[in-house]
Amino acid sequence: MLVRAIEPRRLIGVFPCRIEMRRYGVRLPLLAGWAHPFGPLGTPLVDQEALQAAVAAFLDHVADDESLPKLLLLPYQVEDGPSPRR
Repeated sequence: MLVRAIEPRRLIGVFPCRIEMRRYGVRLPLLAGWAHPFGPLGTPLVDQEALQAAVAAFLDHVADDESLPKLLLLPYQVEDGPSPRR
C-alpha cells in the first residue's frame, strides 16, 4: 500500500502487507505486515517529516475499505527509536 502527499506530490509511505486468513492454526483474518525469514522486520517505510500523516492515511484506508480485515499485525516492531517516539 502506498501513501502520497498531495502538495507537493511525493511518496510519504510504503506499507507492505498481505491478507492472511489463518493465524496460529485458527481462522483469523488479519492484515499482516510483510515479514518473512529473510526479512523479518517488515517495518513500513515512512518519510519522517510526514510520519503522522502517512500512518493516519494508512489506518484510515484500512478502516474505510470493507474488503480489508480490521485486525492489523505488524510483527517485530521496535518500541524505541525515531518512529515510535513520534
